[in-house]
Amino acid sequence: MKRLATAAVAGLVALVGLVGAAPANAADGYGGATVIVKLVPSSRTVDEGDKFDFNYTAKTPTNHTVNCLTVKFKFNGQTNGSGTFTAPQVGSNTDRAISVTCYYEEDDVVTLGGGGGRVSASFATAIQSQSDSGIVHILNKGGNKDKDDSDDDDHNKNKDDDDDNGNLPNTGGERLAWLVIGLLLVAAGSTVVVSSRKRDSVA
Repeated sequence: MKRLATAAVAGLVALVGLVGAAPANAADGYGGATVIVKLVPSSRTVDEGDKFDFNYTAKTPTNHTVNCLTVKFKFNGQTNGSGTFTAPQVGSNTDRAISVTCYYEEDDVVTLGGGGGRVSASFATAIQSQSDSGIVHILNKGGNKDKDDSDDDDHNKNKDDDDDNGNLPNTGGERLAWLVIGLLLVAAGSTVVVSSRKRDSVA
């Protein structure tokens, strides 16, 4: 009877030890739960003031998709879970950092990685996180536009707006008419002087 009781107690202890060790063995067999997170941009170059979107992928090294419990995107001091932001106004073309963080349950990754079954619901599962970061190139539209406009203005200023083939501007009125009138007056005066001298010599 005592031997039977001792065997039963030993079997119960072994069973408890096996159940308690199962979660650790699953994680250890996988070699550590790892998730590879990558940013997926719609475009890495945007104009200031424009909205843009970033997505992400989260996979195990064996290329299994991981379901993130929470996702946080960070850009220009803002954080959200959608990955949609508005590019700030910048004085010149500027690079700004963006990042994404995936929060996941470690036992989900162990299961996907083939390291064993899911950890029993009676045990607390560890929340892990992995991140990725990148750069958004923001174009300064206003600065470039002003620069182009100023170049156009300078070009127009240097161009002869009067369209008179480079001649001096007509600031003195009708030059040809006054020249003809002046010549006529000189001719008339000369005629009067010559005529008066002839009369004087005849007299």
